[in-house]
Amino acid sequence: MTKHIVAYLQVRRISRTEVLHYILTTAAFDDLLRGDSMKAGSAFEENRIWGETTAFLALFLDNLGVLIFVSSILIFTFNYPADIILTRMIPGTAIGVFFGDIVYSYLAVRLQRKTGRKDVTAMPLGLDTPSSIGLTYAVLGPAYIVTRDAILTWQIGMATCPSPVVVGEGKIFFSGGYNAGALMLQLQENNGKFEPKTLFRLTPKQFSSEQQTPLLFNGYLYGIRQQDKQLACLDLNGKEIWNSGREKF
Repeated sequence: MTKHIVAYLQVRRISRTEVLHYILTTAAFDDLLRGDSMKAGSAFEENRIWGETTAFLALFLDNLGVLIFVSSILIFTFNYPADIILTRMIPGTAIGVFFGDIVYSYLAVRLQRKTGRKDVTAMPLGLDTPSSIGLTYAVLGPAYIVTRDAILTWQIGMATCPSPVVVGEGKIFFSGGYNAGALMLQLQENNGKFEPKTLFRLTPKQFSSEQQTPLLFNGYLYGIRQQDKQLACLDLNGKEIWNSGREKF
């Protein structure tokens, strides 16, 4: 049996772990025992196609469930306008996830062709359930309660990675990675609507955070700066008080 397994691996360029897991859990094990490696290989390829299909359906249904759950929270808990959800949030999210998965699939196919491997898979892109629920309760819902502006609330949500930090008196601190830097917004009421005003903006060298949400403590902001991976302390005017690295500015 070992001879047939090795021959099959060499012909199909499939990892030993992948094949052994399959043959020990399917009828292909009997085929290899009888020395029929070609029949086992055909069954393995059929199983791969079925696996890709079920993985796609699982990802689709998972994202659909998260969208329905988040939409229900916004509508029934925070009285968020349903028309904004149906015409902007759901279509925008669906399009973003669709094109993102196309890009990841392309990268996987390119890697497969470049290396000749058969065990390459695309990274699934979608909505993370805990993060989506946390974003709804901690960002979207409170933002809509304060602003009563559905579009501004959605824009705040889209800018959230890491989460905005509400520092009081209508001030919200935003930070982002990928050279986005950071900024402090002041929400001001004008004729019954809230409008954002930029109080200050920081360059990526001054402060940026890719995923870690800064912490507000005793009137100061603490966060991991993406560029040099140092813990930095800022006052509420954007001035750096200290950082944990050697470079000071």
